Amino acid sequence: AIPVEKTDTGGSLFDKLSVLGAQLLVKTLPRIEAGDIIPVKQQEEDATHVRMLHKEMGKIDWEKDAEVSEEGVELLPVPPRPAAPRTALRRPVFEGERPLTPAQRGTALHMVMQYLDYGRTGSFAEIADEVTRLVEGEYITPRQGNAVNPADILAFFRSELGLRLRRSKRVEREFKFSLLAPAQDYYPGAGEGEQVLLQGVVDCWFEEEDGTVTVVDFKTDRVAGDGIERRALDYRPQLEAYSRALSQAAGVPVKRRCLWFFNAGRAVEL
Repeated sequence: AIPVEKTDTGGSLFDKLSVLGAQLLVKTLPRIEAGDIIPVKQQEEDATHVRMLHKEMGKIDWEKDAEVSEEGVELLPVPPRPAAPRTALRRPVFEGERPLTPAQRGTALHMVMQYLDYGRTGSFAEIADEVTRLVEGEYITPRQGNAVNPADILAFFRSELGLRLRRSKRVEREFKFSLLAPAQDYYPGAGEGEQVLLQGVVDCWFEEEDGTVTVVDFKTDRVAGDGIERRALDYRPQLEAYSRALSQAAGVPVKRRCLWFFNAGRAVEL
């Protein structure tokens, strides 16, 4: 069971249920193949149905107190009430007033790399224009656009890795995959024949001139010096899973696996 918290959104529930669904698939698929599972129709009378949502439910009750802050409203000090009835006003905290967290800035940069026209990445001005285009086209929000430094992106496309990507005739971004793999490849204690479901999204992969494929994963970790190599090793299993997925699901031969650290302006090949 997955508890639904007061602060949960559709996105956070999707993430929670994705994990639960993957675990259930790993347990259930072998039993379906073995014929051990008998379908049972759901008993509708035992199901819990959510009530219909109406627009009126989105209205803010300005007379609420503590819990309102969780709904995006900041309470201002309320002066003592005079004898005559008076409504105490509380100022809403608009999303645009909050600074982006490091994770949100990383998401913004990833979204720009997802929608950016790679043919217009030869200069700071071109990339800045592209970010403006994405904001105006509502691919990203103005706050996200302001959080992205075109110089960081330019450093990538001027690197040896970025130049090879720009020359490629085939570039794929946000490649989603799901596949079953031997559990022992990732969990040494797993039993013989057990499988694990791998799900993920490859930031980018492109075809080299020799026909092989290079996988690129963009990172916004704040690391420098020797810490970059150590951090890269933490991502090795992730890149290996990406390579397996591309080889099996897309049928492409993966030759290189690279991480690009934006904050360090550096690539690490694994």
